[in-house]
Amino acid sequence: MVSSYKCHLVVAGAQKAGTTWIHNTLEYQDNFCCPKDSQEVHFFDRYYDMGYEKYEEKYKKCQKDGITFDVTPAYLCHPLVPKRISAYDRISSKKVKIMISLRNPVERAISAYKMKVNKGGYKEKLSEAIKVDKSLVGKSKYLNAIKKYIKYFDNKNVKILVMEELFNDTDSALNEIKEFVDYKNEIVNIYKDTRLNKTSGGGTPLVVRATSRAL
Repeated sequence: MVSSYKCHLVVAGAQKAGTTWIHNTLEYQDNFCCPKDSQEVHFFDRYYDMGYEKYEEKYKKCQKDGITFDVTPAYLCHPLVPKRISAYDRISSKKVKIMISLRNPVERAISAYKMKVNKGGYKEKLSEAIKVDKSLVGKSKYLNAIKKYIKYFDNKNVKILVMEELFNDTDSALNEIKEFVDYKNEIVNIYKDTRLNKTSGGGTPLVVRATSRAL
């Protein structure tokens, strides 16, 4: 049985497409609440077998009338996650809403590669890493992943954002998020005075062409 401490909003990815920005922005707002032990919850991909009660323990410190949310980029490409969230949604008294943030697929793959290099995960050049790790490019192939969510959720409960648009016209994007989650107040732009790097994927023309071919 789902308790009163359920999750209302799932931000399902994509990786390196502004999900940290979304997480930090929502966490700052009044009446929004997320688990504090980790930014990415991973319940519906890694810990689903632990059961809903374990999941909802993470929200017990939230206000009962608040908007609870789960930001886990890995949810987008996991084949079982949409069906699992749908099963959770069916026994929830309030409809779960899905938000997906996308990014130029080439830039996203390059940015993911750079992140892993910085963490010591890749020793190969990008052109070789693409061949070794199929997920590097696979996570930029959004269409099939999105189709799975549309299969299980009404269009009105799925919101797709584009990172480039999010950063270029932040006020409009925040207003769209506000309307999507039925939030009564304005969503404060906590990055208003921060210079955002809109093209952090980067990459030389050769790198971009190699990644484009792989996609």
